[in-house]
Amino acid sequence: YIAPLKSLARERLKEWQKRLGSKPLNWRVLELSGDTHHDQGALEKADILICTPEKWDLVSRGWRGIAETMSGTSAANGKSFVKRVKLLVVDEIHLLGEERGCVLEAIIARTRFISHVLKHENGDTQSGEPEATRIVGLSTALENPLDLAAWIGIDTTSHKPSARRGMYNFRPSVRPVPIVAHVQGFSGKHYCPRMATMNKPCFAAIKHHSPEKPV
Repeated sequence: YIAPLKSLARERLKEWQKRLGSKPLNWRVLELSGDTHHDQGALEKADILICTPEKWDLVSRGWRGIAETMSGTSAANGKSFVKRVKLLVVDEIHLLGEERGCVLEAIIARTRFISHVLKHENGDTQSGEPEATRIVGLSTALENPLDLAAWIGIDTTSHKPSARRGMYNFRPSVRPVPIVAHVQGFSGKHYCPRMATMNKPCFAAIKHHSPEKPV
């Protein structure tokens, strides 16, 4: 699971350790970011890794597990566990267009390459066979969802709805908790400066529309 922020990664870690780390699943959930360090054994045994984009980009570069073979260290196969990843979930995938988007692009492109290599090694050369690694992108509303879907491997060329089974649009009506939306526009093309500009107006808007609820 790729989280764009360390705070979101920690939030998911606490939530999933509580939900998935107990019986009957007893899955091992680890956070992998610049503030954490785990030995090789812990990474090998983990069922779920929660990472920041930069950390997973660094780790996945050694996916072949042979980067340090010449040195004779035990780390020669240290990152080969990357090849065993069966599901990559990229949260806030719409940030591809922002300053840090190049890291997300590298992660997804590398994952697709690894998936194709493993698929070929396993002899699954037919076009109808599923990829070795499934990629799920979570996003807010997008202007070009078909382009993004095609890039991560979804067939968007057919006009039949059944051919686009990999792309879903969840309307507000399916939310477990109803929501009332109020729209207020802000100028600014770049994500981080725009977020900073929105802080105070958003706080004031929340207090105005929901004065009795905590912020």
